[in-house]
Amino acid sequence: MKRNESYECKGAREEGGYKGKDGDLESHQNNLYHKNAILQANEFLIRYEQPEREVLNLIDSERKRQIVENRERITPIIESIIFLARQNIPLRGHRDDGELLINSSSKTSVINEGNFRELLRFRIKSGDKILENHLNTTHAKATYISNTIQEELIECCKEEIIYKILTDIQCNKFYSILLDETTDVSHSSQMTLILRYIFDEKIKEDFVSFINCHTYFYNKQKSNQEEHINHSEECVENYESTTIEPKLTGEVLGKIVVNILKSLNLNLKHCVGIATDGCSIMTSTVRGAVKYIQSNATPNAVYSPCTNHCLNLSISKSSSVMEIRDSIGIIKETVKFFNMSAKKNHVLKIVFGKEKNLMSLCETRWIERHDSVLIFKNSLHYIIKSLNLITEWQDNDSSVKAYSLLNSLTTCQFIISLFILSDLLNLTSPASGLLVI
Repeated sequence: MKRNESYECKGAREEGGYKGKDGDLESHQNNLYHKNAILQANEFLIRYEQPEREVLNLIDSERKRQIVENRERITPIIESIIFLARQNIPLRGHRDDGELLINSSSKTSVINEGNFRELLRFRIKSGDKILENHLNTTHAKATYISNTIQEELIECCKEEIIYKILTDIQCNKFYSILLDETTDVSHSSQMTLILRYIFDEKIKEDFVSFINCHTYFYNKQKSNQEEHINHSEECVENYESTTIEPKLTGEVLGKIVVNILKSLNLNLKHCVGIATDGCSIMTSTVRGAVKYIQSNATPNAVYSPCTNHCLNLSISKSSSVMEIRDSIGIIKETVKFFNMSAKKNHVLKIVFGKEKNLMSLCETRWIERHDSVLIFKNSLHYIIKSLNLITEWQDNDSSVKAYSLLNSLTTCQFIISLFILSDLLNLTSPASGLLVI
């Protein structure tokens, strides 16, 4: 009996410990960790049944919305830059800053602020609400139309174009390079690099970049010297005071091309052709640019000279004949005499009886000289008649120059040389035109 009673008392005590106000269940229910677990369970069921209400998804959706909105804002600006670039139209004017939109009609600007800004205004007037909203709602420093942003966007377009070209090349693996170096109107040595390859069973030639040879050479040599220079102030001063003579040898041009190809991640072993002009700096078998590129590329990189340039050099070589050379000089002086003065050109137009201008002789390309010489020969009668009229002017400088040119144009040597040159160019002109294409 005592044993059974002890068990009953113990059970009553245990039952009373779990229930009641101060029981274990009530105490557990009021604990914070129990309440948090209930909340987490409810949140889990809500997210499971309605995943769009999840915080991470809400944040991600907002982020996606902002990305779409930002892309819509920047799209008209990028499209305007690409349009101007395709049409070869400069972007900037005299001023390229300040507020673009002027709400007050009394403050309408009549100043041309450049093609880019004027094109943006035209888009807004044509109903581009996205661009208008962007410029009206953003801070002045976040409009993305400054000259700095323009350059960055142009650089992005360049990288995208090069990426597309390199992707197309990878499809066929093999490629050829075309390069030429010349001095532009700003007296900078520029080298053009073109890649030739097959894509989609078609031969493609894509321009890659202009390379300022002297600047590239100087920066490379400077960076190489800075790797070995002591960083003391004395050494730095001595380094800055040194002058570098930028000799553009064939080996230097070859190194520039090889470094550019490596920077584009092009495998030099897949280069199967090199095309240049016929100058010695390119074709020298000892230190020419082609020789250096072939030593770094596959031995199968065949050198192929520009056929049109060979024809151009041949004609230029033939012009060293004294009579032909003197005749070309007289033609150039006569064309310059008429084209450099509106007054003299007006006399030429009156004699022609229509709008007529003489073409200047190109210094480097004979394909353009063909037309100049042929037009000059066909217009010789009118040119002599115009010079006769100008010799009667009271302007001593013009009349004396006209008399001198008239005497030169009417000599037998010049007339015979002009007709011989014209007959020869009639033969080479079709060939030059085909080779240019």
